[in-house]
Amino acid sequence: MTATTRPARGASAYTEPDDTPTRPLDERGLLVSEAGTSPARTWADVIDELLALHNLADDWDGQGAEAPHPALVHVAITLAQSLRGSGQPPADFAIAGVNGTVILEWHGPAGYREVEATAPDRAEGRLVRPGSEVAEVFTLVRRS
Repeated sequence: MTATTRPARGASAYTEPDDTPTRPLDERGLLVSEAGTSPARTWADVIDELLALHNLADDWDGQGAEAPHPALVHVAITLAQSLRGSGQPPADFAIAGVNGTVILEWHGPAGYREVEATAPDRAEGRLVRPGSEVAEVFTLVRRS
C-alpha cells in the first residue's frame, strides 16, 4: 500500500493514499466544523459511545445488521484520539453501521461530514457542503 507522507489534515495517525483525490475541506484544512458541534459534547463522550459499540451483537437493529467488528471499533477510537489531539471538535455522533463498520458524523453550518472505519487500516469519508447534492469522498489510511 502506498501513501503520501503529509498528514491527513488533522488526523495525524492517518495519511491519504496517492490515488485518492485531495479532500476539499474548510479554509483551515479541518475535517470538521467547530460551528456544528455542541460545546457540551466532548471527545470523551464520543470515545465512550465508541466503546459501547463493543456490546452490540449481530442483528442489533432487529433488521439483520452486523455487529461492529472489534478491530473497526479500535480504528474509530484511534481516529477519535488523533482528531482530539490535533484540536478538532468532537463528532456529533458515533454510531454502528449496518454492515459492521463504525461511523463518526458531524452536522453543522459547514455541511455534513462523516468518517467510516471500514478496515483495520482504513477509513472512508464523505463531505456534503451546504446547498450541494454531491458527496465529496476521501480515504484515510493508518500509518504503520
